[in-house]
Amino acid sequence: SLEETLQDTLLPPVILERIISQKIINLYNYFHCWFSEEFLNSFFTDFELTHRYQPTPLDTLTSALEQKIGIELMPYIQKWYKDKEHPFFKIRDVRFLCQTSGNKKTWKIHFKIKNSGKTGGSIATLITNSGPLKKAFFWLEPEESKEIKLSYSGKWSPNFFIIYMGITSNIPDRYDFRLIDPKITNDLETGVFYCPPAIFESPSDEIIVDNEDPGFSLHEPPQRKTIATLKQKKEKYVFDFHHPSSHWLKLIKTNAYGDSLRSVYLKSPGEGLSWAKWETTIPSNGTYEIFTHYTQQAEVGGHSNLLPDNTLHFQIGQGEKQKKIELFFESEINSMESKWVSLGEFYLQQGKTYVILTDKGMNPPNGIPVVADAIKWVR
Repeated sequence: SLEETLQDTLLPPVILERIISQKIINLYNYFHCWFSEEFLNSFFTDFELTHRYQPTPLDTLTSALEQKIGIELMPYIQKWYKDKEHPFFKIRDVRFLCQTSGNKKTWKIHFKIKNSGKTGGSIATLITNSGPLKKAFFWLEPEESKEIKLSYSGKWSPNFFIIYMGITSNIPDRYDFRLIDPKITNDLETGVFYCPPAIFESPSDEIIVDNEDPGFSLHEPPQRKTIATLKQKKEKYVFDFHHPSSHWLKLIKTNAYGDSLRSVYLKSPGEGLSWAKWETTIPSNGTYEIFTHYTQQAEVGGHSNLLPDNTLHFQIGQGEKQKKIELFFESEINSMESKWVSLGEFYLQQGKTYVILTDKGMNPPNGIPVVADAIKWVR
């Protein structure tokens, strides 16, 4: 909590400053959920002029704002100061749409969101192209779910949509979506709408194993592990990737699969001696379509996908049976999406099965990184 943070005399100043900054942003976003930018700017400008050059308790600020709006804010301020819980957001079905009326185009972004945390939380959304940002703010109580429909009327199509979640259980705390290929829509609605909570639950006919799940494992040649051990290397998360790595590296990516934590493992291409493995148990005999969550490699570390070959090498196995699958992305080269891509349909028996992605790639060790994210089985 902020209360405990301010009482901790051993906390490094840089950490203290970071926590206070994030809490202030959260408070700022909360106010914007209920009041316009113009109103808040006017209020804070006037308040600063009347309290210039004097220490001002938070109670004084809160009372002045309450008198202005006629709403009691202190219960939330006290919770904001003492709360140890964080919101946890699940986001689904982000869609980029275009509505045309004559020569006028209106760009729309629809998405569904649920707060699965134990405390309320706010999000800030930003739509941008080369021009100014369009901001919007929304509040979600614990277990509340909403469908949000935004519009953007600009001369040019927007190219980015950002959802910022502030202090949250989500890692990272913001999701970035590259906006390409809008679908035509006749839906003129904008605003906040009811969304059934069941949308955020996994369908009963599918199994997903993410790189953060117990069924995921990494394998490297023994000598590579020995060298890493001698150097006392420890696994850690990184938020950017600039240089090829000969060992699997965990990277936080906003376009990866996941709810609370969006990450992938990646490494520079090799000779197929290292691999990632996803294992699960099939509940009953039948035909299953297997998908890989393809996290676009052109977004990883500034690497270009403009190469003549972009092939991923998979192995589907159960018992002593194994089938090799090569996934070639020639038609996908310029796409910036991350998506579920089918590896094919396979008859699987009840029991354990696995999918392997090897590090075999073009131009080792400096080619496009091999990215391991999530695997899905659908009956």
